[in-house]
Amino acid sequence: MPALSQSAPRIDSVSAPVEAVEKYGKFEAIVFATAEYDNPFDYDQVALSGSFSGPTGRRVEVDGYYFRPFDLDAESGTLSPTNADGSFALRFSPDEVGEWSYILTIADANGSSEAVTGSFICRQRGSVHNRGFVRRNETNYLNFDDGGQYLPIGENMAWQNGNVVRDYRKWIDGLTGSGGNFLRLWNAYWGLGLEWKNGYDGYRGLRRYKQTNARYQDWLYDYAAERGLYVMLCLQYHGQVSTQVNPAWADNPYNAANGGPLQRTREFFTDSTAMAHTKNRLRYVVARWGYSRNIMAWELFNEVGWTDDYEEIKDDVATWHREMARYIKEIDPYGHLVTTSFADEAHGDEVWNDPNIDLTQTHFYVNSGNIERALVGGVRRYLDTFAKPTLVGEFGLGSDRDLVRTDPDGVYVHNSLWAGLFGGGAGTAMSWWWDNYIDPQNLYHHFRGIATVASAIPLLEGDMAPTEAYVRGAPGDVFLTPTLGWGSIGEDTIRIVPERQITPRLSYFLYGSSYNTQYRSPPTFVADFPATSTFTVSTGDEAGISPTLSIYLDGKNVLTAAALVNQAYTIQVPAGTHRITVDNSGTDWISIKSYTLGGVGSRVDAYILSTIDGLTAAGWVFNHRYNHEFIAENNGPPEPVTGSQVVVPEMTPGGYLVNWYDCHTGAVVDSAPATADGRGLIFDVPDFAWDLAFRISADPSTGIARLPPDGPFALSLYPNPALPSGIVRLQLPKTTQVEVSLYDQLGRLHAYYRNVIGNYGIQLPDDLSAGMYWVRVNQGGLRVSAPLQVGR
Repeated sequence: MPALSQSAPRIDSVSAPVEAVEKYGKFEAIVFATAEYDNPFDYDQVALSGSFSGPTGRRVEVDGYYFRPFDLDAESGTLSPTNADGSFALRFSPDEVGEWSYILTIADANGSSEAVTGSFICRQRGSVHNRGFVRRNETNYLNFDDGGQYLPIGENMAWQNGNVVRDYRKWIDGLTGSGGNFLRLWNAYWGLGLEWKNGYDGYRGLRRYKQTNARYQDWLYDYAAERGLYVMLCLQYHGQVSTQVNPAWADNPYNAANGGPLQRTREFFTDSTAMAHTKNRLRYVVARWGYSRNIMAWELFNEVGWTDDYEEIKDDVATWHREMARYIKEIDPYGHLVTTSFADEAHGDEVWNDPNIDLTQTHFYVNSGNIERALVGGVRRYLDTFAKPTLVGEFGLGSDRDLVRTDPDGVYVHNSLWAGLFGGGAGTAMSWWWDNYIDPQNLYHHFRGIATVASAIPLLEGDMAPTEAYVRGAPGDVFLTPTLGWGSIGEDTIRIVPERQITPRLSYFLYGSSYNTQYRSPPTFVADFPATSTFTVSTGDEAGISPTLSIYLDGKNVLTAAALVNQAYTIQVPAGTHRITVDNSGTDWISIKSYTLGGVGSRVDAYILSTIDGLTAAGWVFNHRYNHEFIAENNGPPEPVTGSQVVVPEMTPGGYLVNWYDCHTGAVVDSAPATADGRGLIFDVPDFAWDLAFRISADPSTGIARLPPDGPFALSLYPNPALPSGIVRLQLPKTTQVEVSLYDQLGRLHAYYRNVIGNYGIQLPDDLSAGMYWVRVNQGGLRVSAPLQVGR
């Protein structure tokens, strides 16, 4: 309770009824205290702190938080205020088994209270879904504290429609019942936000957090733990500081018109008072929910590029992100991942390069039957550019689509889920439209197959990454889907290689000759047509003033016409090698849905991931005509693909076993041996209509040696041989800190170490079996491996 005089604060009593907590579980203490404050949510006025000491003597410092109690009926989802006053509380998640002790103090303007102490026992993990927190490592994938891989498979569930508990329980049960394990949540003011304009729907302005929404989040994260689901919590969205895109600035409590400190939206990223308010809210969020292992990541902003004047203030936006990422890492004792998001894949380089940003995101809304190609292109460019795990955090066909009518069976959802993962993402792509499409159409079954197949593939253990592959024996067209947003300049020359699939950077906008000319990048396509064929430009559903489409064949204009929306413009192309240029000689821009080059590609796309040693691979083959547009336009699906073969040029010569999976059930439908030679691995594809997944494994009978890649420097280990739980020191050319991974001969990850200094070495796990292992060192992006013999 607030103190009535300027006396030192005191802790009156502590209620911590649970005496034992499982590892990575939740210890909670309710603290009744007397202190001087006007606003108990303001850490500048009053702050509860806890210092926890584990069995090994390591100390962990955590913040407490203030709350108002509500009873939650888990069946009806209704909240009821209690007769109790608001109190302070503290939550903590232990990561060591044994006895923990703690010291609690509370501080206000008059000083700090006397300490109150206590203890509890941490027992071994008991919950089936308790695998610890989600971590980043040196691969493109994520892992749990127990070392196993975590592949996010799920969708957005950004806000409730009505009853929070009933909505989220229905959606979560539908998703997890089909193998899903991820959702993305927004702290939006119409959802479960904490802070908004005073007087709006129970909000009370800056630094006074809406307690009904906080109580619902308490329930949500506990229910996520029960169901084995992990949450990316988006802490603010673009409209809060926008007057143009989903504008909400007029009601933002940061706005001076509402009593806030800011005259303009752009000041949100630079004003010290505004940043202090944001940090106070982050501190509350971490204090109240940081304990939760089921929060996968903090997302600092949704699509921040939509904020006002982004191009002018992008340096300020990047600086803000660097500071907030640093701050949340500083105050979060559990080391949750940190990310953010942009709507345009061309934005954010300065942010993504920040080492405190753990994973990158792409968001795609493309009105195309082959949206999955846009997703793969974005994922692979982000992997190549930033060398971090990446997710497609949102995807959809566009806000103006009636999805139930356009694609009632969720074909585009299915294709995008598989493309997100097998394009190289850390998980599947994450669909939008959870409440008015996924759930009412009962499309959860699309998650079942990929969840089953992904669990059988050692993506983390094998450090798998995209590799070259293509399908022959199924000739077809090349479809290219533009994805770059406004103001991004695409590639000017795209070369088509027969049967190979490509994902070039093409702008969604074909700019005219009068306006926005600085963005003009008319594309030229170079291809060898085996027979007389066609080239088609399909326009999108948006246009500026009086665009004019021109197509040039080998420098000669063969088509010029007014560019209308949702139209197809086709020219005939004779056999041979040709250059085809598409331009807009009109006044303003026209949107481009796709470019189609007839007869120079394959009917089947293949997206394949391989281990670094080229001995294990997994992939997804997809009849790209099997999409919602083709099915609607042709009153049914395309003809099945027969007689095709997958070619993987980089597989190590030797014998392999190929297992084929049904993409809808995850069941194995076929197995066959295959042999790689100097041309790579070539193997037959079972006849299929839509898609298939496969895993390629080295046949042990061939005696293929699992050799490490050549490294940039020699790596020596001593002692070698070594014993389990022993210290192994690394002789490195420099004394800088490195990352170290320990793999067995099957490519399975057994241990991962950060910030290792060679002379100090690594401690081996105590449960290692005798045998040969590989120690892999990553030093500033340079990797080297050395064998390690472990005895018993």
